[in-house]
Amino acid sequence: MPLVDVWLLPGEGAPSAGPAEGLRDSGAVHPHRRAERRASRHWQQRLWEYYAQALRGSGDVGLSLSVTHSAGCLVIAVCGKGRVGVDVERRRPVGQFEALCRRFLSPQEAEEILALHRCHRLEAFFRVWTRKEAYLKALGCPVGVPAGLRQFSVSVDAQSPTILHTSLEPHGRSSLSLVDLDLPSGYTGALAVEARGARILTYGPDALGESVS
Repeated sequence: MPLVDVWLLPGEGAPSAGPAEGLRDSGAVHPHRRAERRASRHWQQRLWEYYAQALRGSGDVGLSLSVTHSAGCLVIAVCGKGRVGVDVERRRPVGQFEALCRRFLSPQEAEEILALHRCHRLEAFFRVWTRKEAYLKALGCPVGVPAGLRQFSVSVDAQSPTILHTSLEPHGRSSLSLVDLDLPSGYTGALAVEARGARILTYGPDALGESVS
């Protein structure tokens, strides 16, 4: 059974590595974005160091890593065997909701979401969106591109995250499976992994010997 480590980490507050990093971040329009970039690089580096130490001498160097962050929540998924993709979104109001669904989602997904009661639509939208982005990341495809997002469908319901059909893999079937993540209130997230029945373990910064004030 494959193992996936899911790290829930602070998406802001990481120290800058120095002037070079500051220059690299200067292209980010908003200070919040610069903070997210610094945090992402900081925690990725810490995790590479952590796994390099843990796997030293084992010969197992085939780690797959996927990173996502949204509004202060950073999630990094690490898998020792096979591809992995992860996505997280802070749930928030969406303008022109019906038009957005029809533009970015498959017709099947859009119709199913729009058929729901209004009080359930937004949660279903973010559930579908994160499942789709996680899948694209695992495949190594560009994310957020309408053409790519519409080439496959995932389940809309909360009980059974599934890739229903896809034109991005042979024979319309996917080699990946989906898992919804248990995240802090207000966030939705999903994981795509190249295995069935993967074992998911969740960690925080304390597992790396770091505390967050």
